[in-house]
Amino acid sequence: MKLLIVLPHLRGGGAQRVAVNIINNLDNHFSINLFLINDDGSMIDYIERDIQIITSKAKKTKNTIFELKNIIDQNNYDAVFTMKDYLGVAVSIAVSLAKSKPPIIYREVTHKSASEVHEITSLIKRKIWYYAEKYVYQKASIIIVPSNSMKDDLMIKYSIPQEKIIVINNPVDIDLIQKLANIAVDHPWFKSTIPIAIGMGRLIAGKGFQVLIKAVSLVAEKNIPLRLVIIGDGEEKSKLQKLVEELAMQDKVAFLGSQANPYKYISKADIFVLSSLYEGFPNALIEAMTCGTPVISTDCKSGPSEIIDHYENGILVPVGDARPMAEEIDYLLSDPNLASALALKAKQTVINKFAVKQLVAEYEKVFQMVST
Repeated sequence: MKLLIVLPHLRGGGAQRVAVNIINNLDNHFSINLFLINDDGSMIDYIERDIQIITSKAKKTKNTIFELKNIIDQNNYDAVFTMKDYLGVAVSIAVSLAKSKPPIIYREVTHKSASEVHEITSLIKRKIWYYAEKYVYQKASIIIVPSNSMKDDLMIKYSIPQEKIIVINNPVDIDLIQKLANIAVDHPWFKSTIPIAIGMGRLIAGKGFQVLIKAVSLVAEKNIPLRLVIIGDGEEKSKLQKLVEELAMQDKVAFLGSQANPYKYISKADIFVLSSLYEGFPNALIEAMTCGTPVISTDCKSGPSEIIDHYENGILVPVGDARPMAEEIDYLLSDPNLASALALKAKQTVINKFAVKQLVAEYEKVFQMVST
């Protein structure tokens, strides 16, 4: 089976990590072409199989439509797989223009209703994107979502038939993460006895890092020793740094930027905190659980409540509220036995539910189904 996968880049991020896991673990009878809008990104080094990588000459998604159309015409693809709404629009138009019209499998990565609540966009822009997204969903043969909450949301918001949406949780390469987690860290904080809380994600408003910084500040007010490490880059970085200065937390918060191997840091932290205001299905949370780090997460839409059983394999806290987050951080630091028990059960959850082989097998079924 010949499959075209279309991605924006391989710089990192949950969507890209899922795509790499799929590429590496698909059965060998899948012949894969990977089309990248930009060929930069450290995650390209994690591709373990021999595939053809095609880099866009246009470098901008809106200018790749005819380029994609020509590639589709020149190759007899059995299916096209993509994600991210702006890519979905380009791929849908390209397939419509192509002589051969391979089925499109579209993977949605965002809980649309939840993101609209927290993102500041104009009504006109929302309307435009609503119809653009609806066009993508109509053109797709199958829509894959990582959580049941996202499926329910798409069915209601866009009137998509239930049978067109398939839930497949995000796959995690447990062996790779644990191998990378064992690599040593040079940062001096990780050689100290002072506990470390860690968060990871793009530095955007939706990830709620302001809440996490305020929560750590509240812990510090009790004279409880704690440091915060944040992994990721994004447009909110200067705002977050300013907040750290306002709270006089410069000696307690470190921004490490994007990391090719974040797991070596996460595995050596005392607590991982997901502070998101909304998610699709948080890869970072599952990866932290794989690393054996106890986790605290906001109970945001969607994903965390489908991953975490409260006080069984992690802790859930209200969205956007620093105080209960601080209280749970404090409590977990004070009870190492609880932290160890939660971490152990979290690891087992990942093995039982999110192992890469069993979930990529679900993707294989979808790819084969639409191509027959």
